[in-house]
Amino acid sequence: MLMYIHGGGWTNGSKESSALTFLPYLEMGWSVVNIEYRMADVAHAPAAVEDCRCALRWVYRNAERYNFDVERIVVTGNSAGGHLSLTTGMVTADAGLDRQCPGDRNRAWSTGTTSMAELKVPRSSTGMASPTS
Repeated sequence: MLMYIHGGGWTNGSKESSALTFLPYLEMGWSVVNIEYRMADVAHAPAAVEDCRCALRWVYRNAERYNFDVERIVVTGNSAGGHLSLTTGMVTADAGLDRQCPGDRNRAWSTGTTSMAELKVPRSSTGMASPTS
């Protein structure tokens, strides 16, 4: 399951502009969620992080409906989207950035982890995450 966050310096860009980026993942059978977030000129920080966290909550909440494998989630992006993907995974649930998400707030996190940083990431001998894992 790939959750993709577009770049654009936090002030421009759109999810549509990155659609071709993840076509290879779709061809390999991955599920892809391509998200939009509020731009910095529309909403001040941490609005973009809140939006990305809410998108991740949506993935968990709708995993069964769309057949997402929540045990194997990749959150990624380019440029500002790379920053937001890292922040989305590192921020803990108790940081309060998930309080404004629409939907069922009581069921959003089904894995029991407080941040994606707690999840085990396969590593290669170089210490980098393995692209084949």
